[in-house]
Amino acid sequence: MGNIEAADGRNITIGAIHGFGQTPEHWKYLRETLTAQGIGFIAVDLPAGDPKATYEDYAAAAAEAFQPAVENGDHFFLLDHSMGGHTIPGTTRRLRRLGQDAVSGIIDISPSIGPRKPGSGDVADLAARLLPPIPQQRSSPEFQRALLPLLNGLWVLNSAKIRQLLFNECDDTRFAWALEHTTRPAGRPTDEPSEEDQRIPSLLGIPRLYIKTEHDNVRRDEERTAHSIGATLVEMSGDHSPAVSRPEELARVIVDFIGRTIAGSDFDASQRAARPVPQQTTYDQVPRF
Repeated sequence: MGNIEAADGRNITIGAIHGFGQTPEHWKYLRETLTAQGIGFIAVDLPAGDPKATYEDYAAAAAEAFQPAVENGDHFFLLDHSMGGHTIPGTTRRLRRLGQDAVSGIIDISPSIGPRKPGSGDVADLAARLLPPIPQQRSSPEFQRALLPLLNGLWVLNSAKIRQLLFNECDDTRFAWALEHTTRPAGRPTDEPSEEDQRIPSLLGIPRLYIKTEHDNVRRDEERTAHSIGATLVEMSGDHSPAVSRPEELARVIVDFIGRTIAGSDFDASQRAARPVPQQTTYDQVPRF
């Protein structure tokens, strides 16, 4: 693919928000692929080392990092991965204070959406896949709080489980690199935005793309989730972290979305939100820009 240019001459910039236990460095290969095509790329470093930080604090950090690109008048796209999805409502709200068209589109990669449900998609559920079987009381909030330090302590140590869960399509060299940059979070905020909050960007007319990967061992029920936030669902090959395992393929999906969005084709968010089932396609069906 050659360089991507907007017909109006404005720059195209992506603001990337990493997931739980990851860092801006995990965007390295995707960033290199996109910047080689003329797309700006800003990766925020969330304050995950602060055990008292909230998702609103995360969103404030992201908005501050992305503000220069928005003030420059760029076509600006938010890109989030996994836990980074919880920052989208707060980040969008802050950036739109700079202008109603501040955010041109949102791209979710296997995002966390809505409050954690006891025993499903929360800390205890993640631990259940990293640790031996644990008791049924794992749905207790007190049990989850007690379990979190143990889970964080095993985040890097249990490399086989981390690979199975997050990087199962990486070769040995790429996985070793990913593991080197994986961190032990000080904690995980509990102020997750609701699905209603997550739906607001689409209702405001901001096009949104939900990227589902074929071999994701973390996310479930993605078709329903994509529909609930008014996003278009696209499926591609890959594991939970395609920015690491399949950056070139992921870049093609992202560039296609950016091109169609800037061209104003087939991304009417209000119509999409009203559909009884989400619009779904596969990578090979996504038109080129």
